Amino acid sequence: MSRVVPKPCVCATFRRASRILTRAYDARLSKYGFSASELAVVGAILRHPGEPLARVADDLAMDRTSLYRMLAPLERRGWVRTEGGRDARARTVRLTAAGVKAHDEVSPEWAALQTSIVGDFGRTRWRALLRELQALIEVVPEVASEPG
Repeated sequence: MSRVVPKPCVCATFRRASRILTRAYDARLSKYGFSASELAVVGAILRHPGEPLARVADDLAMDRTSLYRMLAPLERRGWVRTEGGRDARARTVRLTAAGVKAHDEVSPEWAALQTSIVGDFGRTRWRALLRELQALIEVVPEVASEPG
């Protein structure tokens, strides 16, 4: 019996959508010095002020090494400051006053694009998609842990 593999590829489909959305957000946020990825990192830092970098990375579903790479340009701009903890795993990060100001300046632009995209897509459809994405996320570890 042949097994039919569902298509298109889940990962490729989400990566394509992510690239399209990222280009749109990057275009709107760039005049404020942000990329979409950087703004996501700043948002996670705001949600977890003074918490270990591991917690910020978990919030973003990102490994710490990738987070460190994302923090470097934000530190060079003076928007974030990392601080040592008891050990390397306990390092923390905070927004500086300049980082808070930069976030406050970009937020209306982000909100306008976010509102436009969700409005065009439909708020009801957006809420349904969020629920479905969460359900998909919840099955991935089970699928990923199954033998090939």
